[in-house]
Amino acid sequence: MPEFVINLGRIDWPRYHIFECKEDNVSLCRFMQLHPELFTNSKVLFVQQDNQWSRVDKNAILNPKSTYRLVSVVEDGPQKCIDCQRIATSPGSLRYHVGELTPHEWVHGITISWEWSCCNCLVQHSQVEKYDAATGCNVGKCAACRDLSAYQKAIAKREKEEEAL
Repeated sequence: MPEFVINLGRIDWPRYHIFECKEDNVSLCRFMQLHPELFTNSKVLFVQQDNQWSRVDKNAILNPKSTYRLVSVVEDGPQKCIDCQRIATSPGSLRYHVGELTPHEWVHGITISWEWSCCNCLVQHSQVEKYDAATGCNVGKCAACRDLSAYQKAIAKREKEEEAL
């Protein structure tokens, strides 16, 4: 029974997960059928070969000894919001972060940066305040449908920290 190790985080801050398959010689297409939750919102599987990352072809047989990672790829062409089905003006406008923001570093009680739980991406407070959706890790929801509560919570928490100083 082959096991595939896939990095669901960043290259410099990996989050490795092991996925078991009951079948031998699993193609990417079959793996996508077995684990559709991994490939939502334009996630694409990449493999490392000779220190280079390349996209895995859908018909390629996965190798349990290879190094894999999932990346959100914004394709050219029309993209639809996964909630309201409206066509986006650009694929990049569907980018957003789906996780929570947590303080990453503390210096004498002052937050230096934040970390997204969905992708381990580190952001400065000014980036959170500006809410640059184009830097998001995921693709799928338009501005009207996405949940901004994580941004709002982070900004409120930072404002309380500043008041306490």
